[in-house]
Amino acid sequence: AFSDDGINWFSGGNLTYGNWSSLCYANGYFFTINGDNNTIAYSPDGVTWSYKTNSVTGLTKMCYGGKKFVAFKTASNVAAYSTDGLSWTTVYLPQSGKWYAVTYGNGRYVAIAYEDTKCVYSDDGVTWTSSTLPSGSKWVTIAYGAGKFVALSSGDYGGAYSDDGVTWTAFSSGKHTWSDMIFGKDKFVAIESYAGTGKTVLYSPDGINWSESTLPSTGNWTAITYG
Repeated sequence: AFSDDGINWFSGGNLTYGNWSSLCYANGYFFTINGDNNTIAYSPDGVTWSYKTNSVTGLTKMCYGGKKFVAFKTASNVAAYSTDGLSWTTVYLPQSGKWYAVTYGNGRYVAIAYEDTKCVYSDDGVTWTSSTLPSGSKWVTIAYGAGKFVALSSGDYGGAYSDDGVTWTAFSSGKHTWSDMIFGKDKFVAIESYAGTGKTVLYSPDGINWSESTLPSTGNWTAITYG
């Protein structure tokens, strides 16, 4: 689906059915990736899509920053980078993990693994270094803002923040099934999926002090963005 105003949405376009993930916008194009059939889809308008077979197989989680795309193959030590979103180069991580989310901030990429303490970071998307999260929680989302990386877990495991993606400090985020988080308009904002109460919002101006609010209805909320 696509929209010019975020209010009126239209179906259509030629994006084929599939397990597409990690939608990014860079260099005048939208990009999405399908690790099941190793395909990159790209579009100038979100309607008309072109396809390219990815030489690096199984990539799913992707982000753009620092003039590079980076993407991860989950349950492995494989990652890749690209300057144009189409031609990818394989790199190897210092450890294997079920890589679940990646973000970019302050010149650094940081990725977290689900159900583990594993975290990796890189300043160039090529050479990666390991760091350690505070607990082996169900880490599901990470964002950068207000000078900090912030990661949240699903369930009652809380979250963690870091100035550099290397040294992490745990905090309590309540017993909620957080699904996604962004930073925008000077706030971190996180939403939860239906497995929790389904309408709790967590927000913070600094990634340390958090407050809760509620969405207007319960739902399986899975994604949030700001623009």
